[in-house]
Amino acid sequence: MAIPGPSSHLLPLALAAAAIVSACAADPPRPVARTAASEPEEDAPSAQWQFVSETGKPARGVNAECAKVLGFVLGDKDCTGELCEFARDLGKEWLKRCARKSPAAVDDVRSVVDKISGRVDLRGDTCIHQGNRLLRTNECGAPEACVKEAQRWISSCGDRYATPLVVTILTRRSERRFTETTRVQFDTRSCRVLQENVSKGIGCDGEEKCKDALETVTAWQERCRKDSETVPIATAFAMADVLVGASRGVDPIRVDPDADRLDDAAFPLTLSDGKGTAAWVCGERPTSLDGYLSARAKCSPGELIFARLDAHQVRTVSVPHSSDADFSRLFPFLELKNERDARDKAELSVFRNKLREAVDSANAGKTSAASAQLAAALIPHAPAVARNAEYRKLLLESDAALARVLREWGKKKAAARVRDTTEAALFAGRSLANPLHDMRLDGSVVPGSFVAPSGFAWSDSMPESFAAYRKEIGAFERATRKPLSASRLDDLRERIQNDIAACAAAQVAVSKAEDASAACLFRDASCLPARAVSLSQAAEPDRERLANAQRSVALVLSSQVFSASQVQAIEADKVAAGCLD
Repeated sequence: MAIPGPSSHLLPLALAAAAIVSACAADPPRPVARTAASEPEEDAPSAQWQFVSETGKPARGVNAECAKVLGFVLGDKDCTGELCEFARDLGKEWLKRCARKSPAAVDDVRSVVDKISGRVDLRGDTCIHQGNRLLRTNECGAPEACVKEAQRWISSCGDRYATPLVVTILTRRSERRFTETTRVQFDTRSCRVLQENVSKGIGCDGEEKCKDALETVTAWQERCRKDSETVPIATAFAMADVLVGASRGVDPIRVDPDADRLDDAAFPLTLSDGKGTAAWVCGERPTSLDGYLSARAKCSPGELIFARLDAHQVRTVSVPHSSDADFSRLFPFLELKNERDARDKAELSVFRNKLREAVDSANAGKTSAASAQLAAALIPHAPAVARNAEYRKLLLESDAALARVLREWGKKKAAARVRDTTEAALFAGRSLANPLHDMRLDGSVVPGSFVAPSGFAWSDSMPESFAAYRKEIGAFERATRKPLSASRLDDLRERIQNDIAACAAAQVAVSKAEDASAACLFRDASCLPARAVSLSQAAEPDRERLANAQRSVALVLSSQVFSASQVQAIEADKVAAGCLD
């Protein structure tokens, strides 16, 4: 009969038939016979000495015994309380029997004996009391129950209590509880080590590759917490990740009520709000943002599995993924931390290639084609250009070659006709501020068609091109010197307030739909994932109204008809109303 444990973390415990003194409550072992060729007879070794020297692979000869016992004595230098008496007595005996044979180790052994002797009489704590009960009594019940309790004690109290010597004695004690010959193996990893090893399993892929991590999850759950206890939030997410990787179901895991988010560095794929992680993407187990986005790009259709904290529980849920764009639009609350930056980085090569096409066309004298190619490069990547210096560096490197293209844009802007006086003033102001305003992907100009994001200074990134552009729209500069009348500005203010109100109302509707979708996914176990999709899809008309209202406000605020302080006040009104970009 054998009671196995995790083979890669075990103390060697094929114990000899010898018994330890009173700690093991066993008959004394037979002395090891010495031949005439042995060293001179000394005092008979203690039962404890013989027990240790016979543990695992038996030591043969005095020198071998001294070396083996030395390892146990030094291995117990961090022992605690009354449990130190085993190492103390063994160390004293080593000094008597081995000092002449191993003089180099005498100081180390004497130092350990002195230090741990002072600990023996210290007041015992819970781990001391539990350890003594397992070593000296039969109160733990049936043999199997005793082994289970001993394993829990070893893991929960850790190596300051469950030292190599104590574990060896406890193993022998546990084996002798059985009526049949039984080999007991204890896992000597502490709960702290088990917890760390659970985290090391994050990202494991498949049952075989997750085998060790899954065993560690099971061991930590069985030995290191009671059913009524909560789980540290990082450990809970690590457990969920390993279980997903091993294709196992994940029951809700209760965490500390005070824990409301993960640390930023705890996981590579953390949700932007810190309350969840991405665990599985369309059959792949990415461990980086680049890998995650690559898997998303290939996934159409498929599903993603997320672990998320909600109502003090970590749960996993499968979320349908029809396409990358649809998923981002329908489930913005599942955006990962730094996902936008990673997308910018991933798209940089695409932008570079499109920009090179525009430059090549410009150098070949194909200005019309270059005009469309530059618009096609900039408009989809406008937010990335505003955020990422690498994009702006590429523009600066292409500045001289694209000056004729921006001059062409300027001519198109100057040729555009806007009949309404107010709209003409807005168009002129936008044109002066940013060449990309009012451009379309095909390089044509349509007033009101596009508003570029702020944060990108053309005079810094494309000074030569911007100067050429501005030269073609000099008439706009003269036109803007005459401000709009007070009545027209009042009309614009009223228009902005109406747009802000429409924006806020649409934002409420969108948020309500997305909250309902999130609640379906993470709070209602009976709610199917397809229902979460339909709940979010119901807000598509509101999303369109929201985008239109935001664009209408931006068309005015980017036109420079209001002063910087007035724009700042309007932006504050937007935020206060709940109209958020």
